Amino acid sequence: MKTLCFEIGERYCFEFDSGTTSDVIKSYVEMREIRKKKKHTTK
Repeated sequence: MKTLCFEIGERYCFEFDSGTTSDVIKSYVEMREIRKKKKHTTK
């Protein structure tokens, strides 16, 4: 199990067994897009 952490404004950590770093970054980008959308939608 590897953990990849990096900070861009906030700290993000990912754990992954298989899969390359590019997969982790891809999932990070997707998560960041989802978070952006959530911030824009007000209830």
